[in-house]
Amino acid sequence: MDEAEKRRPLWRRLVPRVLRAAVFGALEFFIMFYIPMMLLQPLMRVFPVGYSSLIYVFAAVEVSFTVAGQLLSGTIFQHGLNVAKMLARVFIFVHALNGGLLDLTMPIGMGPTQELGPTQELVIRLAVDLRVYLAMLISIDMVGMAQGILKAVNFMAEGAEKPVSVGHKGST
Repeated sequence: MDEAEKRRPLWRRLVPRVLRAAVFGALEFFIMFYIPMMLLQPLMRVFPVGYSSLIYVFAAVEVSFTVAGQLLSGTIFQHGLNVAKMLARVFIFVHALNGGLLDLTMPIGMGPTQELGPTQELVIRLAVDLRVYLAMLISIDMVGMAQGILKAVNFMAEGAEKPVSVGHKGST
């Protein structure tokens, strides 16, 4: 922070950050929640899967980390939040994909009735192995975590390279 920046009042330094964080948060919300829900709404009516709550959680986590990262931009905490966001994504993906093995059961109606027997409900049971795709998602997020760690190390190294001026008042 240069001398002119230090002389500005705190609110003058925070207002641009807050506005930028609000814009980025709104954009992230639109991309991570509104568009997927708009595209998946017809499928949600046909397949009662129940992933809408996970989309809410994913969007809330992404928007929260984005806003916090923008508020803390220019500090080491921005890079720490980026690493934490990638780790949170890994946990959300593992939970949402049930470790890579999905088992869906969807009722499709009632079966033929017999005069003396009970009515049976027809269901479709679908088992999908998504472990390879989950491994790809986790690998991408691990690369993002490594990138965040390297950016934090670089940020600290740049801070260590700056000269420190030590001066005493009154000494010439």
